[in-house]
Amino acid sequence: MGPNFILKLFRQVFPKPPDTCLVVSPVTGQEVSFYAESQVEAYRTIQFGGERELVELILSEVKDDDVVWDIGSNIGLVSILVAVNFPSTKVYAFEPDPQIARRVNENAELNRISNVSVMECALAEKPSKSILYTDGVHGFSPSLKPHEYADSPQQTCDIVVESIDNLVQVGRIPIANVVKIDVEGAELLVLIGMKRTLTLRNAPRILIIEFHSKFIGEMGGSIDDCKQILVESGYCFQKSMSRHNKASDQHESHEIWSKKQ
Repeated sequence: MGPNFILKLFRQVFPKPPDTCLVVSPVTGQEVSFYAESQVEAYRTIQFGGERELVELILSEVKDDDVVWDIGSNIGLVSILVAVNFPSTKVYAFEPDPQIARRVNENAELNRISNVSVMECALAEKPSKSILYTDGVHGFSPSLKPHEYADSPQQTCDIVVESIDNLVQVGRIPIANVVKIDVEGAELLVLIGMKRTLTLRNAPRILIIEFHSKFIGEMGGSIDDCKQILVESGYCFQKSMSRHNKASDQHESHEIWSKKQ
C-alpha cells in the first residue's frame, strides 16, 4: 500500500488543504500552529506523520535547558513542539532541502519562537557537497539516494553536506543532550560523522534513531553497523518501537540508546 493511499485519504478529509493547522501538544495541551498547504503537510502535522507515539517519546526525554539536535527535521514538527514546550531549550533543526528548511523557519515565526536554529545541510561522514532527491515541501521525505517506491522524490538539488564532528569542532553547534535521527537510510553515515562527539565526556545522553531497514541497505550500510558504533561509543540500548510505513512499504524501527553512566 503506497503513498497514493495516504494522499487519497487526506484528499477526502482536506479537499483543499488548510493554509495553517493547529496541533495540540501531547505534553502540555498547547496549540501549536503549522503551515499546511498540501495533503502531505497536513498529514505530517495533524497526524504527526503517523508517528504520534514517537513524538511523545521524544518530548518525554527532553528537559529544561537541553540542547536538542533534530537531524532530519523536515517541516520541523519535532523541533517546533520541543521549542514551544521547553522554551529554555536550544533546538538545532537539520534539514538539507532549501524549501523545507525555509518552512521550518516559517513555522518557528508562526509560533513566535526564537529557540530553533535551522541548519540547512545534510549530515554524513565528512563535509562535502552532494545531490538531494526531493520534491520539496509538498513531496515525500528527501533522500541522498533515489528510492524505488511510488511517488518517491524525482527532482534533485545541490546541497551542502556536513558532519556533526566538524560542526562541533569549529564551534558552529553546541553538543546536544538529546538527539533525534530520521534520515531515510543515511543513519550509518550520520553516526560515522559523529563518532568523536559520541565518545566525549559530555556526549549526548539520549539518541532516538529511526532505522529504515530497506533504505539503509541501499546506502551500503546495515542496522548492525550502526549499533556497533553506538556500543563502542559507550551507549546501551533502552527500548524500541516499530511500524510498517505505508508510504515506502517498509519496516521501520525507532530505537532509544542512552549513554552509560
